[in-house]
Amino acid sequence: MFSTAIEVCGWLGALTVAAAYLLFSIHRIPNGYLFQTANLVGAGAMIINSIYHSAWPSAITSIIWCGIAGWALARLKQQHRGTRKAPFQPAVLGDEFVPPPGPVVSSEEIPGQGYAVEHG
Repeated sequence: MFSTAIEVCGWLGALTVAAAYLLFSIHRIPNGYLFQTANLVGAGAMIINSIYHSAWPSAITSIIWCGIAGWALARLKQQHRGTRKAPFQPAVLGDEFVPPPGPVVSSEEIPGQGYAVEHG
């Protein structure tokens, strides 16, 4: 029973971290409280599983992951201290934390944006 709980804890932690990273990477959530809390909780669950199995490299990596998430949460709290809480808005390309990949493209350079596209 205890062993099963440890396994479930580890798998749920891994899924939590992976889901947070996926949602952040596809710009569904910003680098904010939800993303960092998911990293903190998920890595914490993976620490429990890693220590139980004596998987020390994974345990140390998860401890570092928790430290980074905890630091980021403290930094977010410090940045938001004294400001009014704005309603949640999904992340958009070019937000302040992750620049969009690739070169900057103006609307004149994008085919189908009000300009004739030649087919040859």
